[in-house]
Amino acid sequence: MTVTQRVAFTDSAERPGLFMEGLRAIYNEAQVRVIEKKLVKEVQSEFQLSQTTQSFPDAVRAAMLS
Repeated sequence: MTVTQRVAFTDSAERPGLFMEGLRAIYNEAQVRVIEKKLVKEVQSEFQLSQTTQSFPDAVRAAMLS
């Protein structure tokens, strides 16, 4: 896979799916799962969200609705 777009960490809130795609282009799937799990926990903690969210894009959407 070739990375064709530059995605910065600051893009993560506005385009979480694209941010995760960028991570997948750089890291292997096991590494991406660890990073995503930590990102989800941070978003859940910061916005007092339920622990049911599994993906970073879902966590960001839930945070934006809270």
